[in-house]
Amino acid sequence: MIRSQPQTQRLLVVDDDQAIFKILYLLMRDADRPLTSEYLLRRVWRLEEVFEDALRINVHRLRKKIGANPAGLPYIVTERGVGYASCSRGSAQTIMTSAIPPVQEGAYER
Repeated sequence: MIRSQPQTQRLLVVDDDQAIFKILYLLMRDADRPLTSEYLLRRVWRLEEVFEDALRINVHRLRKKIGANPAGLPYIVTERGVGYASCSRGSAQTIMTSAIPPVQEGAYER
């Protein structure tokens, strides 16, 4: 089980699934840097031959367990054609501010 603790900005991991924990660890260790699917496959399943579908399924399960951050943005983003990246608080704020249209001057004046 993975529980988020918003007040401390930490994730509490209590899970038997080692693959999900390893994926979470690798993404958080290299926050904001996309990790290729090949890299994650080699690091998570070192001695096993697995395919990208296994990674995709485990990332999906991880996303379901940790949910979205308080701003409603995902903690894990898919970098199309590359792999996956964790979205830190700084980049989440950047995404949010770029999604909000600028206020026009005089819009709120009476």
